[in-house]
Amino acid sequence: MTDTTRAGILTRAHMDRLATSLIAIADAPSDETLAAAPLIEAWAPVISLGRPCLMGPVHGHSAFRDGEHHETAPILFIDPDAGYARSADQWYRLGASVFEADPSLVAYMRAKPTALLSLSDPVDYSASVDAYRTKIEGLVRSSLDA
Repeated sequence: MTDTTRAGILTRAHMDRLATSLIAIADAPSDETLAAAPLIEAWAPVISLGRPCLMGPVHGHSAFRDGEHHETAPILFIDPDAGYARSADQWYRLGASVFEADPSLVAYMRAKPTALLSLSDPVDYSASVDAYRTKIEGLVRSSLDA
């Protein structure tokens, strides 16, 4: 089985990575893990292709230049007060949100083909993250049991 998705079907490799990510969010990340995690600044919570993600300039990411705008993999856990989030791929350190950092960036974010969520109502985004995580947990459980 290849390490790709086709027609929205997750491969065994994807399931294994998602299982690892779900295990990782059982505990808060260590200081060492967070120190090595990319920083996403002026971030905004978005729904992209029905999945909760974060969008913003990233620093210290192995696949992107510092300051390059990036949309994360789906978010499985977020704690803005603690300053971190876990995507399906990795941990992120959270800088100030787009609304705190530069309100003029909101127009840029709204021009993207994603649904920008308001941080003034974080319950909606948390519910989206929780619902997505529950869906992924079910998929991983059924795949690994098969």
